[in-house]
Amino acid sequence: MSNPESSDALAKALDQLARSKGVELPNIPSSPGRVAYLRFLSDRGYREDELLPVIRQDRVTAEMKASLFPALMQATQSNDPKFIKMVIWMAHNSLVGRDNTNLIINELATALTKDLAKADITIPPFYAGVFPTDSYNAQCTLVNGQNIVLIDTGCMEMAETLVICFLSKVSTSEKIKQISLAIDNYVLRGDRADAFNLNTLGVDFGSLLPGHMTNCFEEYIIAHELGHLALGHATDQRVRHHSPRIGLTLEVVDKSEFQEFEADVWACRALLTNARNRQRSDSDVALAVAGLSLGLGVGLLVEASAAKHGISLSAGHPPSHERLYMMEVAYELFGVHEDAYIGRRVHELVEEIIRSEYPSARMAPFLDRDLNRKMLGVLDSLKVDYSRAPYITDFT
Repeated sequence: MSNPESSDALAKALDQLARSKGVELPNIPSSPGRVAYLRFLSDRGYREDELLPVIRQDRVTAEMKASLFPALMQATQSNDPKFIKMVIWMAHNSLVGRDNTNLIINELATALTKDLAKADITIPPFYAGVFPTDSYNAQCTLVNGQNIVLIDTGCMEMAETLVICFLSKVSTSEKIKQISLAIDNYVLRGDRADAFNLNTLGVDFGSLLPGHMTNCFEEYIIAHELGHLALGHATDQRVRHHSPRIGLTLEVVDKSEFQEFEADVWACRALLTNARNRQRSDSDVALAVAGLSLGLGVGLLVEASAAKHGISLSAGHPPSHERLYMMEVAYELFGVHEDAYIGRRVHELVEEIIRSEYPSARMAPFLDRDLNRKMLGVLDSLKVDYSRAPYITDFT
């Protein structure tokens, strides 16, 4: 809304709806981790109010605005506080514009931590926030003794872009064109992906599915870093220098290839356990698997584009085709093969993009002896039972 008075009136109406339903909108409480994070930003010349908003007002289309009003009407009649909160918050950001991306990161991280605690999965104290390096990556670092998880802004925007494109009703060739363009622009120039530049034909923003899928993608990115914290990888006192595309070089926790695979499998198990315990809908587990597939699928595309254009990426993670192979094995071990129907569609789209735009890129193999041997070590470390998995044990 361009009229400030109209925006203020709508904001007040949304706040009144939240109060009438007993819903508290997202906020970020003070904590030692948050203080350390803000100091980290300040030391590098950033202010939090410079971080990206959840939704850029100049890119919200009339179609997106219109689709929110039926959801708001449904919220007025609903008694589900999570649904009401999500709709009101989305309306605040889409129609009014008031929050930055750290609110959604904090909300996701806080809810995920609480849900994991219910499943007896404990994580050391941490603070998660955006660090605007425009890189598709996330990192752990220690600031004044506090565990800080840095979710890079490029990661968040790439998540939105891939999800919107995946859900749209445009042709496969158009999806390939849109996604590969976003990937190449990031790799070559560091441009942020922009979901609002896409053809959103058929995307039902009022259904909240785009938000759910994007959140699951982001939960995987967060959970992978939480896996490092939970498994003690951040206490090894090993650091490396990470050089973002822009800004100062920073020290981040240095992890081995084995620890990266451990964090992936830990995150997979934790997110699937969490999805089963939430019991919000029949699609919770399928969406969790889709989040894993989206996260690693984008990583594969970024690596493929970099290889095609001769660009050297910052080190830090094993090749995505190896990580995807590990996840496929994990789906079988954790009994979610039948729930991977959305994840398989994501994987199929990624394969189509690879074949069309990056034909020399490596895809996850069907079976691999070396990766199976690595996987056995990871499973032993995490105490995962693989006694009924001959496709691993008999092929090493």
